Amino acid sequence: MAVVDGFCGIRYSLKNGADISDRIAPPYDVVVTDEAKAKLLAKSPFNIIAIDMPHTPPKQAGPEQVYDLAGLQLFHWIKEGVFLRDREPAIYVYQQRFSHQNRNYTRRGFIARLKLEEFGTGSVFPHEQTYGGPKEDRLMLTKFTKSNMSQVFCLFDDDTNEITETLYTKLPTEPTYRGAIEDVVNEVWVVTDHELIKWVAAKMADRKIFIADGHHRYSTSLMYRDLLSKQGKLTPNHPANFVGCMFVSMSEPGLVILPTHRAIRDLPGLTLDELSGLLSEKFAVRWVSKQEEISEPDFGFIYQNDNRMLVAQPKDVERILDDQAEKHVPAWRKLPVAILHSYLLDRIIYPKWLKTEKPSIEYFHLAGEVVDFVDNCPSSLGVLVPPTPIEAVKQISLAGELMPQKSTFFYPKLATGLVINPLFI
Repeated sequence: MAVVDGFCGIRYSLKNGADISDRIAPPYDVVVTDEAKAKLLAKSPFNIIAIDMPHTPPKQAGPEQVYDLAGLQLFHWIKEGVFLRDREPAIYVYQQRFSHQNRNYTRRGFIARLKLEEFGTGSVFPHEQTYGGPKEDRLMLTKFTKSNMSQVFCLFDDDTNEITETLYTKLPTEPTYRGAIEDVVNEVWVVTDHELIKWVAAKMADRKIFIADGHHRYSTSLMYRDLLSKQGKLTPNHPANFVGCMFVSMSEPGLVILPTHRAIRDLPGLTLDELSGLLSEKFAVRWVSKQEEISEPDFGFIYQNDNRMLVAQPKDVERILDDQAEKHVPAWRKLPVAILHSYLLDRIIYPKWLKTEKPSIEYFHLAGEVVDFVDNCPSSLGVLVPPTPIEAVKQISLAGELMPQKSTFFYPKLATGLVINPLFI
C-alpha cells in the first residue's frame, strides 16, 4: 500500500512577492559546474543552489565541511526569515507550462511525501539503473540539512486522471507562488484542506508508484532512514520514514518523454556505407540529410565528414532481441535503448570499430547537439534514439526489471527550491 501524505514544507517567504524566479534552480545534476552555479547566485545570493549543490561536480561526495556549511546556511535562512515553514500539513499542487516542437503543454501534479519502502517489496518501482557516486553526495547533503532539498519525480496509474482533475477543480485561479527557469513556468498552489488531503491519500493508497526521475534521491532517502535506524534515532513517526515526491499521473496530457541521444567516441575507420550493409539484414535503411528530423521508431547515425544520416528502422522489433527472452520481458526487448546497446552497439559496432577497452559515450537531448559534437570530435559516431513509450516504463518496472541508464528524459525537469521536505520535527 502506498502511503502518501501532506507535510509542513519549508519554502521561500513571499514578503517580496509571489515570483521566486531568482531563487529557484534546475536540479543539481543539471547545473553541475561552478560557472553555472555562479550564474544562479548572481540572480540572488539566496538562490537554492547555494545549499543544494555544495560540491562540484556532484558526481561523488566532497569534503564534509562543504555539506556542514550547506546545513548551516539552510537553518540560518530559516532563522532569518528567508524561508518559512508551513504551520499545517499541505500538499503542493505543482504545474509546469512549457513548449516543445511548437506545441504548448501543461504538466500537472502535486508534491506530497511518500512512505519509504525497499524496491520490489510493495508499491514503489524503479525503472533505471543508477550509480553510487551521486548517492554519496546526496547522502552527505541529507545528513547535514536533515531535509529533502528536492523531489523524487514519480508516476502513478490513473486511467481517468481522476485525482489530478479533481485537485485542479479545487484551486483558485492564481497560484500561491511561481517561478520561471528559462521558458518553463513553474506554478505552485499550497493546499491545506485537511479533507482534500485525506481524499488524495485514500485515492493514492492502492496505486503503483513508478520512479520517473530521482532514483538517486530515493535511494539516498533509504540510506538516511537506515542510518538513523542503526543510530537508534528512528521512531515509527519520524519524518525520515518518508521522502518528498512530485506525483504525476501516467494519463496526464502534459507528460512528455524525450529520448537521450548518444555519441560514441573512438570508432576510427567507421563508414556509414559499411554500417548500412551490416544493418541491412535486420533493419530497413535509408539516407537523409544529417540536419533532417526523423521520427520513431527510426534510429539515426551520423559520422564526421559525411553530410548524410543513415536512418535504420527495425524490420521486426518483436524479434530482434529474441535470444534475450530468458533474461528480459518483451517490453524490455522492444525498448529502443535496449536494441541500441544490446544489438547495434554490442554486436555490430563495437566488435568491428571500437579501439578502446571500454566505450566512451556522451549524452545529448537535442539532435543538433549530436551533430555539432560529431562534427568537432574525430572518430565519433552520433546515434539519434527513439523515445521510450510510457507504457514500457510501467511494464518493465512491474516485471522487476531495470532499463539501461538514460532510457528516459521526462521533460522538463522539476525545479528545485519550490518546497523542501524537512526530515526533522
